[in-house]
Amino acid sequence: MRFVGAVLMLFGAVALGYQGFTYGARTAAVGSARSEDRERSVWAAPVVGGAAAVAGFALLAAGGRRSGSDPPGRAGSV
Repeated sequence: MRFVGAVLMLFGAVALGYQGFTYGARTAAVGSARSEDRERSVWAAPVVGGAAAVAGFALLAAGGRRSGSDPPGRAGSV
């Protein structure tokens, strides 16, 4: 659960920082020897990045808790 939380926090931070990316795509018409290059953009809303960061933080916080009052291996020590 901690790993997923860390990945979500990282994804959220990157999404908030970049807010999208652009990539190139080559398309070819059927029956034609000609191809066309296009740039396409993918936009990531800041709300999505923020939600991922908050969910990651919540998973990290929940994964850090342990049931019981004594840590493992230290039960009964004074």
